[in-house]
Amino acid sequence: MNAENLRFLPPIDSLRATSASEIGRMLLPIIREQTRVNAHGFVARDLARAIATSKYRTDQDEAGRLIMEGLSSLERSGLLVENPFQMMGSPWYTLSRSGNAALQTSGMYSGAVASEESRRLLHPSIADEALGDFERGRYDVAVNLAFRRLEIAVREASGLNEHGRDLFIAAMGVRGKSERQPLTPEPIDSSEAVAIRELFCGAYGAFRNPSAHRRIDYTDESQVFRLLITASALMYILDELCSAAAPLS
Repeated sequence: MNAENLRFLPPIDSLRATSASEIGRMLLPIIREQTRVNAHGFVARDLARAIATSKYRTDQDEAGRLIMEGLSSLERSGLLVENPFQMMGSPWYTLSRSGNAALQTSGMYSGAVASEESRRLLHPSIADEALGDFERGRYDVAVNLAFRRLEIAVREASGLNEHGRDLFIAAMGVRGKSERQPLTPEPIDSSEAVAIRELFCGAYGAFRNPSAHRRIDYTDESQVFRLLITASALMYILDELCSAAAPLS
């Protein structure tokens, strides 16, 4: 079982909360791997057992049943079909034309972004920048790009040339009663302005800087999607700051 493809499956708690159809689509890259290894296809219960014992060792019984639900959903939707030439024992399955098309269309499927409702949580610029890499399992790249996009947006909105934390300090908050930064709305309490600035500094330092300097092996796609939502929330706050900031005299 290829560990790279198993990373598309969430932890057991998230798997419990995932619909059978979404579990099925998460399994498509694994199924593609199996059909490449064996042109005849696979036995559903054997595949479910292999995934459960490899990915969910302490919860393998429950995970195996959930994975079988996903495989059954794929069969009902026509993405899996039986191989008519495997007549012995349990039925063997392979991807249908629709199943192959689904893989080619979406790449490495990600259940966390299956619905339009989930996608709407992302700021359009964050979705454009990071969603493609997220769907392909390039989680560290997706997080890096999302927070880099935020930094670029702050730089463009403020007209400053600083980078990283220095940029946020120069662009936001207040230094004194008579000295405001470009993205400080007026009127605003000074402590509130500083808190907003530190929110940006802290998120950038925690999530952009580490991924820029070393590879971070994210294994939980739900965690990564939450980070994309965090970057999106900050981007929406930036939009509000840009609308509310008074021109500097």
